[in-house]
Amino acid sequence: MHLLILQKETPHHFHPFSSRSVTAQSKRSPGLHILMWSLLRDGMKIPARRYATIASGKSSLRGKKGPPLTLEHFVQRGRALALWRDIVRSTNKVPPSSTRTELLDFARAEFERHRHVNDIGHIRYLISTGKTQLDSMKRYVEQQGM
Repeated sequence: MHLLILQKETPHHFHPFSSRSVTAQSKRSPGLHILMWSLLRDGMKIPARRYATIASGKSSLRGKKGPPLTLEHFVQRGRALALWRDIVRSTNKVPPSSTRTELLDFARAEFERHRHVNDIGHIRYLISTGKTQLDSMKRYVEQQGM
């Protein structure tokens, strides 16, 4: 009876392991899709076959963003990401309130506003200014006793 209920609950247009419909699949092996759905529902992992594929010419990590970064841009990007992680960690120490969301929204808006800056000197300036603002924010939070 449990299997019949599962069969009624499964959608008849989708089968997780095949592009064919469940009704077409059930004509050949009526209990297979019920077994698979019950295994998925119960949280059991079904091993999937993994086939080797031919890699394309372009790296999927870079995407469609343009030419690769120079070494200096790469280093500054890492520093900017480290600053962002430090900002998020620091704002997470503030108790949940409107202040916390405002701090994080402000930091995100600043990062988004300067997203397309390419000049290395300007990027260094922005990172040092961000660190200074983060330090003053940390001192303010400590003074408020949050």
